[in-house]
Amino acid sequence: MDNFSYDSLDIKLLWYFAVVAEEGSLRGAARRLNMSQPPLSLHIKNLEETLGVLLFQRHNRGLTLTGSGMRVLNVIRPLLDMQDSIYGRLANFTRNKDRDVCLGLTTGFEQGIFWGIEARLQALYGERIHFIRDSSPPLVQRVRKGRADAALIALPFDTHGLIAVPLPYAEARVLAMPQ
Repeated sequence: MDNFSYDSLDIKLLWYFAVVAEEGSLRGAARRLNMSQPPLSLHIKNLEETLGVLLFQRHNRGLTLTGSGMRVLNVIRPLLDMQDSIYGRLANFTRNKDRDVCLGLTTGFEQGIFWGIEARLQALYGERIHFIRDSSPPLVQRVRKGRADAALIALPFDTHGLIAVPLPYAEARVLAMPQ
């Protein structure tokens, strides 16, 4: 497995594995996943081959996790939980797509650098997007208090309790948004 790239591992296979582990049977997992049992069985077999470990002991009453299977489940559980959280947050965006969006832009940089971002967001949201220009500390407070959806801020700054995504630019900038 030295040549295997985990970048190519489909997260869906990990999710299928977790559901099979929770259900303890391929039949129950297939029913929960709204798929037939043979493809699910094949997916689990492919995952076992890809990882090079036996994930389940098969017996008459269903499946039980092997030691390796339990370790894999413990490793992937945070990833699957994060995926659920992200999907939930994205669903909030789509449910609220008609609401106004408020984006803070730090005055810690030349405002012209935000022109492209502003133009694209204006084209996407029209009159529903509002920009607030202020220094980074007040913008972070606005995001924390729910008075801004996100902010482009300068670092270093305390972003505890927020998701801070570094942006590729010559000077340190991040996107701060609520968790």
